[in-house]
Amino acid sequence: MQGAVGDTHRNVLAVAGRADNGSSLVLGPGGSFMTKQIIPLPEDSEWIARGGNHYYLLVSEIGEQVTDTLAPVTEGGGPP
Repeated sequence: MQGAVGDTHRNVLAVAGRADNGSSLVLGPGGSFMTKQIIPLPEDSEWIARGGNHYYLLVSEIGEQVTDTLAPVTEGGGPP
């Protein structure tokens, strides 16, 4: 892969752009990497959809009675 000098105070990797050019990107707690190889989809994976340059998880409503607001929480269950 070709490299370039960049300003490290700004983003230097566009995930969507790399995917468009044939790279697979893996981001995880055990390490992150990119490769030109096709990474097989694990059985327990969640599908990430793409719309333009944005990626997001597909979700669906679980019922009409849902009234809770989705918010970040800490490991103990409270707000951050």
